[in-house]
Amino acid sequence: MEELMTLAESVVFNLEVLHRCDFIRVKGESWDAPKNGLVVRAQKDLLTVLFLSASTAVNYLKIGAADVAAGHWEIMSSPDLENIYGANQDETP
Repeated sequence: MEELMTLAESVVFNLEVLHRCDFIRVKGESWDAPKNGLVVRAQKDLLTVLFLSASTAVNYLKIGAADVAAGHWEIMSSPDLENIYGANQDETP
């Protein structure tokens, strides 16, 4: 009989460079433009981002590491606006 579940390594966020209170810029694959915000919670598999919205004062967005790895999100983050880290970013400035 085959096993119903298998263990496999998964892609996770690098918590050495991604922290709570970091500045972040995210763009979903269906969005026209990116949004700027702050990381309010960083976990290995999930980010919670706070950003301003046109319709409400603030909004939260949850982004899974697996979704970033699948190419559904473009992300840039920085703890100090000098060191910038990215995932799925265009190489052109």
